Amino acid sequence: MNHVILVKRSSGGAYYVEFIKDKGRLRVRCNCALGSIGQICRHKRSLIHGNTKVLYQDSQEKLFREILAWPEMRILSMRAKKYESEMAEIESQITALSKELQVIKQRFASDCLDGVHDT
Repeated sequence: MNHVILVKRSSGGAYYVEFIKDKGRLRVRCNCALGSIGQICRHKRSLIHGNTKVLYQDSQEKLFREILAWPEMRILSMRAKKYESEMAEIESQITALSKELQVIKQRFASDCLDGVHDT
């Protein structure tokens, strides 16, 4: 079973997000640049979280609500929250490490510019 939901593009027009349900497995694909190469994109994320504001056509809201009620979709939504929490934690660590790296680079640059001596 395949269902296509059209989502708004920031530049106008629509992308399509396809929900493919086969043998108890749900796949979600988007035809945007990231989605086309199998990456997570904001279009898939928005729909997985139930955001109806991204719908290109209001007439698709009923179909979208049906998709949201699928057991597989509920599982994916719960997993998405976990993944996003994990990603946020890693992004926070990256930010902290980037700051730490800048401090080390500044100390190194200072040693090179100001000079070092044997004491």
